Amino acid sequence: MTAESSSAPPSKSLFRFICRQITLIRRFVVNLLFVLLMGFLVLVLIGSCQGQRPPSASALLLNPTGVLVESSSLTPGLMRLLDAEFALRETAMPDLLRAITAGTRDPAIREIVIDLSRLQSISQGQAERIGTALEAFRNAGKQTSVYAYSFQQNGYLLASYADAVYLHPMGQAMFPGVGLYTVFLRDFLERLKVDINIFRVGELKSFTETFTEGAMSDAVRAEYQGLADTLWNRWQTQVAANRSLPPERLRSYTNAFAETLRGTGGDLARAALETELVDELISEDEFNARMRRVHGGNGPNRTGDSGFSSVDFRTYLSHQAQPSVSGRYIGVLTLEGTISMSAPQGGAIGAEQSVRLLRKLRQDPELAGLVLRISSPGGSSFASELIRQELELLQLSGTPVITSMGDITASGGYWIAATSDRIFAEATTQTGSIGVFSVLPTFNRSLDELGVATDGVGTTPLSGGLSPVLGLNDAMRSVLTQSVQHTYRSFTTLIARGRELPLDQVEALADGRVVLGERALELGLVDTVGSLPDAIAALAEETGLDPAQARFLSPGADLSKFEQLRTLFTRSVFGAEVARMVLPGAVEPLLDAATRLPRFDDPSYQYALCEFCSPGVLDMSAPGLTLPSLPTPGR
Repeated sequence: MTAESSSAPPSKSLFRFICRQITLIRRFVVNLLFVLLMGFLVLVLIGSCQGQRPPSASALLLNPTGVLVESSSLTPGLMRLLDAEFALRETAMPDLLRAITAGTRDPAIREIVIDLSRLQSISQGQAERIGTALEAFRNAGKQTSVYAYSFQQNGYLLASYADAVYLHPMGQAMFPGVGLYTVFLRDFLERLKVDINIFRVGELKSFTETFTEGAMSDAVRAEYQGLADTLWNRWQTQVAANRSLPPERLRSYTNAFAETLRGTGGDLARAALETELVDELISEDEFNARMRRVHGGNGPNRTGDSGFSSVDFRTYLSHQAQPSVSGRYIGVLTLEGTISMSAPQGGAIGAEQSVRLLRKLRQDPELAGLVLRISSPGGSSFASELIRQELELLQLSGTPVITSMGDITASGGYWIAATSDRIFAEATTQTGSIGVFSVLPTFNRSLDELGVATDGVGTTPLSGGLSPVLGLNDAMRSVLTQSVQHTYRSFTTLIARGRELPLDQVEALADGRVVLGERALELGLVDTVGSLPDAIAALAEETGLDPAQARFLSPGADLSKFEQLRTLFTRSVFGAEVARMVLPGAVEPLLDAATRLPRFDDPSYQYALCEFCSPGVLDMSAPGLTLPSLPTPGR
């Protein structure tokens, strides 16, 4: 055999070379991620060890970070590993409230200092709940102070509960009010020759208008104007009361802000000061020096810390004795986010995970009752029904179930709650939105325009009926229309049974309407306007237990070790930084979207979603706010 015949063809040699290079790159990337992850875990462990020094400060630092959530997507075990520098992408509301309550009882804590600089968003309801806890702290004879470079709208609502509000001299407090806006794609889709096939019941289910209309319909406009006005009036009333301001002065500030600025030469901070929204304009160094005079400390150190003697609320909580709950107990389970069939990574409600946990609870002889804390704009109607069925089975086993609604419990969220023994809603809870829709896009006209044809054979009129490249035929349209109507009837029948209302009354107040908690009480959709502690107290009285016998259950407790580690990585700032190195760009918002947006996995393609039921949507001053129809699945 000659040397020429024994050598590999050039094409094969090139192919082998490319494969070797791809393998080397793959190994490098995998090894890099492994090293970074191990370094991350080592730093976490070091940070957790360093954080075990007992606090001795007289000031409690309330410095929430990221997004405020009802329950952390990390399990308690993983949260204990994290220190504040790594767990920056979300803050659990119960942790904030527990810290304030503990500080109220602690004689060593004389002041709460609030830092909102790293808080990405806060809803009106969340601000009011924290504010109520701060009022109890003040009533105990203690002080609260807030310092900020600038104030977002609902961040300022929280700050207004404090004794003293300080603002940087170049800061601002601008309040644009409540705005509800969406994108309409009808004309855009028509230019692309894309058909959006919509089947809905509920004239006010405005999600579908995004695809079918060029502007908001009159009915939806009237509904949402009323909702926005109610929330905005409540915001102004609360702020005016907290700051002892004449309501007219506050309304003048918000409604004629441009004119107010002319009187200060465009100085935003001075406009807030002269309206008495803040007490003083001082720099951060001056604020820290003032705190050092009150609470002690040695001045800023080389790491940039403020230097005044204070304890971070997370560290403070880690040294609080946790109540030992033994014997019969009240379970408190939080479900938060959009609803899908499966959500293994946290940040959403997965029927598979929820049902598995509820079945375990049904087998627990020590569970005396369950408080379901739910905050959800809805999602898959099938997944919602699976969770609701499991809750009803728990009730039939003799365990009472009370639902406590968070900021949002609408559409599929309300579906889950509908047959609870009792429903508690907060005054600002957005609920209702009773309606069902299916949305199926087809691209046959787009393909025709491009010269792409589709042809074939089938055995029934439904063959290929759900293909996006074939237009829907009459038979499939009839099937989907009847199916959506049936699901809607099931939804309203459940509500009539669970709320003990006549079916015609439920149908009259349904139709996709969104209402706030107090209006929901008037309509009979909820039983009480009250908080989560109110719901726990009510169930404790019913079961003959002490409210202290409440055990907060972790929705992520059943995740596998791999899923928990993946959640730890993706829900931390460190994980976002690694993602930026591997995939440069604005990765963090995409990571949030990946965990918080629903998976459209309903087997019947039917959804109960509320478009504007999102805390960030109602605070138009929130940083990085995007149009609700794009990141937030619609109602």
